[in-house]
Amino acid sequence: MACEEGDSDCVNSEAFKILESNSNSENINFPEFNPKTDGLYPTLALELIFKSKNEFKNAVKTHAVNQGRYIIWSKNDKERITAVCAKHPDYDWEIMASKMYRDSAFQVKMYNPTHKCKNWNHINKTITSSFIARRFLDAIKSNMDWKISEFRDHVSIQLKAHDWKISEFRDHNYCNEIVRTNPNTSIYMKMVDNKDHDKPKRFQRFYIWFSVCKEGFKSGYRRIVGVDGCWLKVPMYGTQLLTAIVLDPNNNIYPIAYSVAEKENLDSWTWFLGHLKFDLEIDEGVHLTFMSDKQKGLIEALNNVLSFVYHRFCLSMILDARDKPIITLLEKIRYMLMTRMQVIRDKSAKWYSDDICPRMREILHKREAAASKYIPRKLNEWNSELIGASIADIWAVDLRNKNCSCRKWNLMGIPCKHAIAANWDKNNEVNSSLLIIIRWNVGGNLVPSTRDKGMYRVWAAGDIFVVGYDHQTSYLDVYITYNSETAVYATPTIVYTTSRTIAHNSRSLDWIFPLDSRFYYLFRLYFCEIQLEVTKINQRVFDIFIGNQTAEQQGDVIAWSGAWRVPIYRNYVVYMRGPDSRRSKQNVWLELRPNMKTRAMYVDAILNGLEIFKLSNPNGNLAVPYPELRLEGPIKSPNNNNKMSSHISLLLSLQV
Repeated sequence: MACEEGDSDCVNSEAFKILESNSNSENINFPEFNPKTDGLYPTLALELIFKSKNEFKNAVKTHAVNQGRYIIWSKNDKERITAVCAKHPDYDWEIMASKMYRDSAFQVKMYNPTHKCKNWNHINKTITSSFIARRFLDAIKSNMDWKISEFRDHVSIQLKAHDWKISEFRDHNYCNEIVRTNPNTSIYMKMVDNKDHDKPKRFQRFYIWFSVCKEGFKSGYRRIVGVDGCWLKVPMYGTQLLTAIVLDPNNNIYPIAYSVAEKENLDSWTWFLGHLKFDLEIDEGVHLTFMSDKQKGLIEALNNVLSFVYHRFCLSMILDARDKPIITLLEKIRYMLMTRMQVIRDKSAKWYSDDICPRMREILHKREAAASKYIPRKLNEWNSELIGASIADIWAVDLRNKNCSCRKWNLMGIPCKHAIAANWDKNNEVNSSLLIIIRWNVGGNLVPSTRDKGMYRVWAAGDIFVVGYDHQTSYLDVYITYNSETAVYATPTIVYTTSRTIAHNSRSLDWIFPLDSRFYYLFRLYFCEIQLEVTKINQRVFDIFIGNQTAEQQGDVIAWSGAWRVPIYRNYVVYMRGPDSRRSKQNVWLELRPNMKTRAMYVDAILNGLEIFKLSNPNGNLAVPYPELRLEGPIKSPNNNNKMSSHISLLLSLQV
């Protein structure tokens, strides 16, 4: 055939079949493409008409995939579209269609059906997720229980291609979106070079710890971390899911961080644990226990990255969400975490107003029953030896430091059966050792549980309930010397290196606390002289008042501790009598006032840390008969001479 002059749709070449320009005549009946009968196996031909450009494109793609060819679009506009062979675009297979005259249909005007490349393309980029969705939509509807691996095999057999992708991992976009919607989230991704250097880098590993999980972990979770790995069921996206979990205060599993890695070996575990160590903010001063099974590379990685933590083994760990593509997998885990935390919040809102979580109370009751089988032998005021049924069932308990040689009290934060038996022997209530009202870093910011050496407690900033604003706070990066009376893990070092002292225009350090009436309270005050000006006895001397009652006179931290920068704490037990049977709370003053009789070098007082414990009544009850809906806190600093009368009895003062 020959082209008419001026017909832009025709090319003069013997290799092509070309439709002459007068083919647009309405009197000629051209063949039409039927997607219902020819959609799966289209036959392309000159003069073939398609209802739209998209119908033409889908037919050409399907034809190319069926022939094992990879095509590209060299021209694509509103009037004309051309496809060529991707390997030989200049002289190989080509097809062109253009819009028909006064119609939206497209007609094949030029077609060269010969492919000079003889190889079948097993790696065919024409096979995209949208192509697979169109091609296998009916098959998916008929097999709703298909697993990803089964569906992959089916598609591979039908298309004779073995390196197609269901979805592309748009890594950086996903990471950016996670950081945008979840500020302070830790997210790391490792990419490796592609074997074909002209192609972009390949995804290898992915690590994430959501900010909300960080906040939950730092609020007071256990000092034991479980790590484990499981196989992913979609091998093209990496074969392992690495996870880290802890237990929350109600003994529920709380996932914190997870990672998708190419395999489970020393390198991948080292990479995961390195990021986990950084997010946990742990160093050699923090006591943590890691639990795992004996997986490949994990033991050696723990020894290399976290050599200072305890390591224990278990038979099995928990996590199963493995049969999804990479983005779907990560989103499913994120949704599971979000849903799980909300379910826990909803459950906790329905709990009875108590100081112990329901599951912890159940554990406590079971341990109380088991504690009756032990015979306690007191060694001193705080230490006891518990004797069981056999010579191997002997345990040592330290009530002051909340330690037991079985380590369950240390790990779970709730007394073990041996500690309960020792408490009974000391005539202490079990619940009273658990209820904390206030735990403050008086002169500094919040101290997360990860920085509390050994005890894993949260120390709040001590800037609430303060009377007035004329206090000085300071932080000194100094070395604290511990002695036999004060254990290293009893209090975080940062509590002793921060302090609150009296400003020049003030006369004392004052706080007001709203506390329940008719209960015993233990006030524990932490002291450490860290300033260069105070290194000797009688340089800073002060009195301590609790509820307008004298708790201590002529207090001298250097005299108590015996040296400069040596910590010490003092215990004071008080009883809140209550002025009115219908009033459940009253404001209690804590005041540190310089002692003028000793003529100390500095008219000043100091406090580093504070804990207030609520002790149960003789019936073992912590509930308030008439609870108040609102707590009244101090608004202004009243005159020291007009402080309200408190109905408080100071019972005893303990020196430690």
